[in-house]
Amino acid sequence: MGSSAGAPVAVERLEDRRLLSAAVGAAALLASHHASSGGLSPALAAGTIGGYLWNDRDADGAWAYPDTQLVGWTVYLDLDHNGALDGGDVSTITGGSGHFQFTGLPPGQYTVRYVNQPGFHPAPKQPASADVTIPPRGAGPTASAGDVDFGLTTANGQISGAVNEVFPGGSEVAAQHWGVYLDTNNNGRIDPGEPWTTTDASGNFTFSNLPFGNYHVRVDPLHAGWSSTSVAGQSYTILSDGQHPSAPLTFAYRKDPGVGSYSSHQLVDYFLVGGSSSDPATRTVSRGTFGNGWWSFVAHNVIPDMLWGIKRIELHNPFGLLPGQAYFPADQFLEAQAAGLTWLTKDFVTSWRFVTRFGIEVIGYIGDPEFDPSFQALASDPAAWNARFDAAVAPLVQAGMSVAFDLGQAMQQGDLLSQAVDRLRGQGVKVYLEQRPPEFSSYNLSFPVIATDQDWINSNPYLNQQSGWAAKNSELPAGNVVRIIQTTPPGIAFNDRAWMLGELHSILDDGNSAAVSVGWLRSLNISLGQILTPSFAVSL
Repeated sequence: MGSSAGAPVAVERLEDRRLLSAAVGAAALLASHHASSGGLSPALAAGTIGGYLWNDRDADGAWAYPDTQLVGWTVYLDLDHNGALDGGDVSTITGGSGHFQFTGLPPGQYTVRYVNQPGFHPAPKQPASADVTIPPRGAGPTASAGDVDFGLTTANGQISGAVNEVFPGGSEVAAQHWGVYLDTNNNGRIDPGEPWTTTDASGNFTFSNLPFGNYHVRVDPLHAGWSSTSVAGQSYTILSDGQHPSAPLTFAYRKDPGVGSYSSHQLVDYFLVGGSSSDPATRTVSRGTFGNGWWSFVAHNVIPDMLWGIKRIELHNPFGLLPGQAYFPADQFLEAQAAGLTWLTKDFVTSWRFVTRFGIEVIGYIGDPEFDPSFQALASDPAAWNARFDAAVAPLVQAGMSVAFDLGQAMQQGDLLSQAVDRLRGQGVKVYLEQRPPEFSSYNLSFPVIATDQDWINSNPYLNQQSGWAAKNSELPAGNVVRIIQTTPPGIAFNDRAWMLGELHSILDDGNSAAVSVGWLRSLNISLGQILTPSFAVSL
């Protein structure tokens, strides 16, 4: 509430009456401070800053049991911005619930700090100070900056160690970019929310700010097919006193003997349809390649690859897209029909049905309806939305194909796309979603994944910890990732046989599938046997 000029600033009733005098003093000092710098007069001082200090006993960075309030702590507004409480600042004391409050504040920016006590430090993800702004009063009598909360902890336990790769003969090297986690439920696998980190260039890892307790430390290897050679096996159980570093741990892993060959199902024949031309009149589909119709394309391009040994095929935007479209269209079949491109739509089902009847998986890759303007316009009419969806995917389904949705990992369980996808899966249609899924969506984790190889690497949390949202490799269904080879490292040409074969082996060795034009592989004189033989190396 407001006050008259020169009178003490009225304050709201506080939880702890001991805060009353501090709040009045704060208002007076702040009024003087702002008046001396050309600020607002005390008559307009009506803002509030409040919040809580709490003891994050389990050091998880979130307020929950068994955390407690911090009572009797000093909180202050650092008016001279020197990082310490002194005579120019305004302070108060937290009450019985750890609450503090400053009232009667003129509009402006404030830095809120607390006086730390021995043994405490900021909890994970918690600030040591906060800059807040009291907005102008406006039409109302008061303005609030919202709660400013600080979580602190005395937990200072630490578990550290190293992971090594063991080679035949016993030599060891640091295992870089391997995952290590604290298995809080001791179920032997990484679960969302469990503390997780990666090894550095020296193979070292550290978990800090650990409270007292038992910890199960496990390794989450980047690649499959590794066996532990550590004395303790694949995990350590450590009792941390919550205050000191534990003795360093050492994990050692040996690569299992490789299989005699990879599976031919791990190689996917990649055909770029939409985007194979720049002509908007053909929806950027090459007339030279596809213009004689799908029967001709299958006969001249697909059957030779089937005879070569291919078991899976991907058709990328099979009905084209227009130049400049921000997202791949989901209704590209309907758009091609409307454009009168019969050579792109006629006989599609019968031509590809011939292929899938031989047990060949064909993946029809189209856009995500949720990013398609024609579907967005129908968002308020689910019946019309679903009718358009069914018509858009009908030729793929009728041809016996799997369906992949670009940017499909943006789907949320319960939205229109997820409901439509569940219908497809109920009909026995395999559905792929593009890009690595988010870790905390068990629904999205249940889908096979398709992504460009570069995007897959960029989103890899083992290599890029900023991808904290992303699922770990070990959380994904085994053998259900297709990585499309589209780019090469700087200085490497796409026709470099040694690089191409090495890249294929790297992807297949991860247990993933590699999508690349088989026609291009044949032009490089790379045989299927060379691809499926792990030990094969190109001699130049």
